[in-house]
Amino acid sequence: MLERNSKIRSSGRFPSDLLIFLFTPLLLSGCSTHQCDASTQSEGPDAGTVTQYDGTWTWQTSSILSGWITFNGQETINFTLPSDFPPLGTPGMTLVPYVSTDPDQVDAGQFVVAGGQPAEMQITGARSFSLLNATCALYYLRVVATVTVPPPVDAGGDAPHD
Repeated sequence: MLERNSKIRSSGRFPSDLLIFLFTPLLLSGCSTHQCDASTQSEGPDAGTVTQYDGTWTWQTSSILSGWITFNGQETINFTLPSDFPPLGTPGMTLVPYVSTDPDQVDAGQFVVAGGQPAEMQITGARSFSLLNATCALYYLRVVATVTVPPPVDAGGDAPHD
């Protein structure tokens, strides 16, 4: 037996059984269920709420406490902002996706700003964007857009004439 092992080592070749043993886990791993099938959903301009207070506009898909959107692995969600909300690209606008492993934050209260694979963002128009969950994990999503729009500057055209 010792002689056979020394021949294998000295020949520089691995036995084929060893190769099969080493590489079989690599071939069997990965996403082999339908959990990671790509899907798409759309959230139209009626989704979420818009509030405006003292020049600051906020659009959010849900309350911070509940109603988070189910965000399956390999799912893309297309969003359209309401027409009364300032367009994407307005100076000073922030568009922040949050993810959680729990849809109800009343009890859980655990979420993070999503970055990288859990929420890959693409701006697709003046009032539209998409988010891709590029993982195989189930998350719950909340998106918040905020922008402060200064009041219009009075050009002085409405002053009384002398």
